[in-house]
This record gives sequence, structure tokens and C-alpha cells, in this order.
Amino acid sequence: MKAKGITVLFSIVLIFNLFFSVFSTVPVLAKDKAPVISVDGRIAIENPGSVVSDGKYIYYAYQGDGKRMDIIKLNPKTLKSKSIAKKTGNGYTNLSIKGNYIYAVLDKVFGYGTGYEEPYIYRISKDGKTKTKLAVGKEPVIIGDKIYYFSGKIYTVNEGNLKFKDFKSDGYISSMDLNGKNKKKVFGVSVEYNGLLKLFKSGERFYYTTDNKTVYDMRGNVVKSRKFINAGEIRLDTFSLDSSYNVKTKLLYRKAGKYGEGEIQVGTYKNKKWKYKKILTNSVTINFSVQGDYMMVKEIVNVTSEKSLIKVYLLDKSGKILKELHSWTPAE
Repeated sequence: MKAKGITVLFSIVLIFNLFFSVFSTVPVLAKDKAPVISVDGRIAIENPGSVVSDGKYIYYAYQGDGKRMDIIKLNPKTLKSKSIAKKTGNGYTNLSIKGNYIYAVLDKVFGYGTGYEEPYIYRISKDGKTKTKLAVGKEPVIIGDKIYYFSGKIYTVNEGNLKFKDFKSDGYISSMDLNGKNKKKVFGVSVEYNGLLKLFKSGERFYYTTDNKTVYDMRGNVVKSRKFINAGEIRLDTFSLDSSYNVKTKLLYRKAGKYGEGEIQVGTYKNKKWKYKKILTNSVTINFSVQGDYMMVKEIVNVTSEKSLIKVYLLDKSGKILKELHSWTPAE
């Protein structure tokens, strides 16, 4: 009888420890902090994009369409700019800013057509003097003094005589300090394809998708897409981010055409309705971001019936072009 009692007690302890370990992975801040709510009652979520600002300078790095960029530091008043981080491979994405640092993902695989990726999360000082690799991972978002991201590992793929590096998710959203220390697995997720992983933040909560369709909260519950409003960059390439809500000004920017063609409009909310006006006529918007009193636009411009160019502009908040920053022939 004594042996059976010990066995039963040991089993209860095991079950308790298992239960506690599973549910302790849910971040405490999920129940303590509320998300950011827009004026029309939706959850304002943001996925880090191509442009950030500290109020004085704008930092940006556009990738794709035949171009890989360094991270560029731009003074919007003097229009002077300089590189603070040199590109390698496919360049930088998912830019965030916190204190004296820019946080970004550097994909060291060159060529989008390969189907492979080698993503590392970096911290770069705003003056460009330091650049530190923090972790292997994707889609970092900063919440408080922590970075949350899809963690994983880099492995070698053999294709005949060729070798490639690729990323494989470990099935977790992980966290780390802003300096890369204290890495922890936070939340288990089901991952079928690495290319569809997206992590969003709203205040001190995060939301995620692993299929570019269904969005989950920090406890793994499905949240219907109509409850969200994008508060980050407008992007042509992912998750139907065709409008952008500015949390500070409470204005809503949107692409008027289905594919970004036609114009950019800005809306104000009154009497439970959005009312829009045109601020920019464009060809096809690929990226659009509002940074304080300025806007950054990457678009396709049809020069002739047979020739197009990708152009990046800096604009003031009224839509006036202040400078054409980049221009190139599209590829890929």
C-alpha cells in the first residue's frame, strides 16, 4: 500500500508540473495589458516594415523588385542621407526602433528565387558604429524591453553539387532581451511553411499568423480579421495590408485601387464613418508609410507602354514630393 501511495503521489506531481509548464508559456502580459484600439473600435496591429523614425531621422531599407538596400539614415529636412548598415544577401527587413538602436532582420541568402532564407536578427546603432547579431529568427517585434520572434535554426540543404542555407522554425515564438540575452521559448505554434509566418504587435500584446490568413492571439485563440486594422506599413506583398491607421493622429491612409493603382487617400472618422480625400496620385503602390510629418512611398511608375521603373519618394504630409530617393528597373 505504501508503494502504491508513493506512485500515485509521484504521478500527481508529474501531472501538476506538466500542466504548469504548458500554461506558464503564455506571457503574463497577455492578461495584464490591453491592445491599442482605433477610433472605429478595431485592434490596431503593426508588423515591422521598411521604414522607422526617431522623430528627427528616417531609417529605411527596401528589398525586392530587383533591389537590395543598405539601411539608410535620412534627414528629411536637409534631405541628406547615409548608409548605416551594409547589405548582404537579400538585405534587411522588419525594421523597428528602440532607444539608440535599429532592430532588423538580415537575410543572408542572395536571390528570392532560390526559395531559401537565412534570417538573423540584428541590432544596429543609429550612428552605424555597432552592429550585433542577436539570434536566428524571423518577424521580431519589440514589446517593452523584450523582443518576440519566430525562433529556429539554420541548416544546410544539398542540391546536387550545390549547397544552400535555409531556415527551419522550431515551432515556437520566443523572446529575448534587447541585447539578445535571456532567450526563452514563450509560445508553441503550428508551422507548415516558414514563408507565411507573421508576427504583429498591439500595445503590449502580440498576434500571429502561420498561414497568412488566420490570426491568433497570445493564447492561441483565433481572432477574426475584421476586428483588426493595420497600424503599420501598407504593403502590396503580404497579408492584404492595403490601409494604415496612424495611432497618434487617428487618420487612416489607404490605397484607392485594388492593386494599389490610382491614388492614396487619407480618411477621418466621424459619425461612425470614414471620410476620405486624395493626397497622392500614383501608378502602383508597393510600400507606403507615414513617419511623423513625412511619408515614404515605393511605387511602380509606367514610363512608357513597354517600360516601368521602381521609384522611392519622400513626401510631406500633404502628399507633396520632396525628393526622389531611388529609381531602378524592376526585376525578379
